[in-house]
Amino acid sequence: RPEAKEQETRRYMRIFCKDGVWGELYMRENLKKARKNAGMTQKEVAGYLGISERYYRSIELGERKGDFEIWDSIEDLFGIHQRILRKLSSN
Repeated sequence: RPEAKEQETRRYMRIFCKDGVWGELYMRENLKKARKNAGMTQKEVAGYLGISERYYRSIELGERKGDFEIWDSIEDLFGIHQRILRKLSSN
């Protein structure tokens, strides 16, 4: 059924869209910049945090939230307050 597939697609897109705005992806640009400024790869940050690279990537892309322990460790690693790093911005 095409209708069911469209509903599933819209439900999936809501994960990536903010405030009901369709078609615009959001990510944590400040987190990505902090990682790059530290000269680290996603794999290296994930290793430091003790999580998979895929899980870290989903946090950086804004697909996953991550728990408080992870954000505390990220804040310690980069020396930037987690409120700044958590901010979602459109790309």
